[in-house]
Amino acid sequence: RQPMAESSTRPPASILGSVVTDGEPQQPIKMEQEHEMEASAALLGGGNCSPTAEAKAILQQLSNAEKVGLLSGKGMWKAGGVERLGLPALCLTDGPNGARGLGMHGKIGAATGPCEVALAATFNEELLEKMGDLIGQECARRGAHVVLGPTVNLQRYPVTGRHFECYSEDPYLTSRCAVAWVRGAQRHVAACVKHLVGNEQETDRNTSNSMIDERTLHEVYLAPFEAVIREASVDGIMCGYNRLNGVSCCENTWLLKHILQEKLGYRGWIISDWFGNRSTLESLEAGLNIEMPGIEPLCFGGYLLDALRNGKVSQELIDERCLPVLRTTLRLRNVAATVPEEDLDYRRTLLRQAATESIVLLRNKESVLPLDANSLRQIAVLGPNAACTTFQGGGSSRCHMRRSPSVLQALKDALEPRGVKLLHEEGCETEWLPRSMFTPELGGIMSVGNCDAFGQPNSPSVHLAVVERFLRVSAWFSSKDWFRRNCMPFLRLLGLRLSTPEENLKKRSPQPAGTATERVEGHFSREVTEPTLAAKRCQMGTVISLVLAGGCVALLATGHIVAGVVLGACALLPVARGCWKKWSGNRAESREDDMMLRAERAAREADACVLVLGTHGQWEVESVDQPHMRLLGKQDQLVRRVVASARGPVVVVLNVGSPKELPWLETVPGVIVAHFGGEEMSPAIVDILLGAQNPAGRLPTSWPYQLSDVPAIARSGSPEANAEAAAKGEILYSEGLFVGYRGYGERRPLFPFGHGLSYTRFSYMDLQATQSSSCSQPGGPAVSVHLTVSNTGKRAGAEVVQLYVEAGDGPRALQGFRRTAVLDPGAQVRLVFELGPRSLGGYFDP
Repeated sequence: RQPMAESSTRPPASILGSVVTDGEPQQPIKMEQEHEMEASAALLGGGNCSPTAEAKAILQQLSNAEKVGLLSGKGMWKAGGVERLGLPALCLTDGPNGARGLGMHGKIGAATGPCEVALAATFNEELLEKMGDLIGQECARRGAHVVLGPTVNLQRYPVTGRHFECYSEDPYLTSRCAVAWVRGAQRHVAACVKHLVGNEQETDRNTSNSMIDERTLHEVYLAPFEAVIREASVDGIMCGYNRLNGVSCCENTWLLKHILQEKLGYRGWIISDWFGNRSTLESLEAGLNIEMPGIEPLCFGGYLLDALRNGKVSQELIDERCLPVLRTTLRLRNVAATVPEEDLDYRRTLLRQAATESIVLLRNKESVLPLDANSLRQIAVLGPNAACTTFQGGGSSRCHMRRSPSVLQALKDALEPRGVKLLHEEGCETEWLPRSMFTPELGGIMSVGNCDAFGQPNSPSVHLAVVERFLRVSAWFSSKDWFRRNCMPFLRLLGLRLSTPEENLKKRSPQPAGTATERVEGHFSREVTEPTLAAKRCQMGTVISLVLAGGCVALLATGHIVAGVVLGACALLPVARGCWKKWSGNRAESREDDMMLRAERAAREADACVLVLGTHGQWEVESVDQPHMRLLGKQDQLVRRVVASARGPVVVVLNVGSPKELPWLETVPGVIVAHFGGEEMSPAIVDILLGAQNPAGRLPTSWPYQLSDVPAIARSGSPEANAEAAAKGEILYSEGLFVGYRGYGERRPLFPFGHGLSYTRFSYMDLQATQSSSCSQPGGPAVSVHLTVSNTGKRAGAEVVQLYVEAGDGPRALQGFRRTAVLDPGAQVRLVFELGPRSLGGYFDP
């Protein structure tokens, strides 16, 4: 074991462990050393100079206001630009499973691939690079220069709201996925990796304080960021909303300057999450390059220009922050002209491949799968997600995708031409977040992409059109200094905005426990507002009803009959709504019992049952964590009743973005997890169910029996320490290096990380490990691992080989993997893994 040499870099892949040969260490290129001689001769748009040289030449021509403009948002989706010189603003679009385009609605028909956890389940770096390339092209076609993704935070909790939007609980798998995706995307546009760092939960994300020791931070949570910097030269990094060890990420000099720039050699730009910057001087000095958005004056813009004019900020610092932004702008100024036309056949083929390879076969007792379509006369397709299949999770990652077939429709398309009759029953209702969890932020996030709860496109939204218009008008006012100076003070008096740097400082401190949010055992949060949000809404509804009723009486008294009746009807709406909810709640209970009975009847009549269960994008959604880890509503009860009634085999398809409790598992012979697989997911599921494709996906995160088994909770320390941390708004990363599968020990999960079955069999032979260099040699130790993989079964299929290393006091951890090509029965392939110093036990030593 050797300490990780913090001041030196490493070969692009070998230190993390890879299937490629180790190269020679390369030092990062320093900005001030790059083409210094070209800089003095560079002219705007002239000569064959480097982007750095041209950017330096342009900086000399800019006014202070133009420089500050490069660092400030222009509306919701644009930043920077110099109109006088013809330099376009950087246009940004959310990602990463698709490029929505500029706006909350997005252009219709966005290419929508599997979510990140599904892509990680493929264990296929080549496929991820192709997906990044596809989304990069889509981003450019939609007029954007930057795609905001991928998300490389780790999955500490199975209930985090954006679990589906993260690759894995493992830093190595996350790193390999992110590097491949960024390489693909940056052939066309700039990628912006997020969220730096310690942003592993959604509830209270704006105020939480992640307490992570330095070794764990370097070896686990910073590892994906290090990989995309050193191996993919990522253009942008987004700071999280949270604090890290007491300091807001946007203001964390140690994190942004000392670690990213000095130690990792990062040369790109750092951007705040939307409304996430809380200071002017502190964040600029720490290393923040761009503040987003530009909807209202926050901390940059006019405030930064005032600081520059008053001598609080030096020209050298402003120029240093502008340089990486200009470099990206220059590189991508003609991005739309270079992207090829869309190849719809290629898009469909690639997304179908990605969806298919992401499906994981969890259980296949007595080889119940694949189903034999030739022996089926009737098949029951049951469950709430059969007809309403979820294609994407909720939040900023959503796209306005084309309408895609549900699992029910895909099974009809495949089986009805063969004479198989389909019986469909929903079986039970789904479940929705409690009203007490709703916030204005959540409401806005749920409307992004103009999709329904399951990710299918809605018709054009008047609401979103109004919001988009409002945002454009707000952006125009926000760009005017007279508005900031003369109007903002009055708006603040009315309580409409908090927008000065001094007022934003209030956001740094967590709200007192018991008033707005309360930590649950120091792990994650739930809302316990008193009075609750629902109660406040009820009170507000009562007030509105009384006001409207008073207006109704006044109008009727003065002879305005029509207006009075209309106003009176409006006054009754809140009351009527409450009565309807109470009455319809009783009706819903009765209706659900009837739904269960019909599902049981269909199960008795069918030769086989396919239960499609899961969640949706208004449950697994950005900004709040999931209230529990169970399947929604009465889906567990539905499984038990269907299994008890069925005369044929029962197969469960899990349409989820995170692990779920499966109390009925032993009674169901076949289970697959399909995640949120994008627009081609349903046909891919049918291919797996009927055997047209052989499953080879692997779980990128552990599935615990219950939430309390998760190492982040099970290893969390004493209740007293957790209570003290909760009172201070702290999230204790007490498990240290032992996050996810690394920390289960004797407490085994329901399904372990890397689990996944196949319809065929494979054997490993001739395993050899050879040391190619020792600890005393330059570059440290290296080991080559060779083995042969053979398909010994009766079906063609691919295998995922995983290599784990255990050294010293560290956990046993994944340090290499390879997904083979599809091997015919009897075929074999020889694989080679190259392990470098970090894979062999190198550790961070400050």
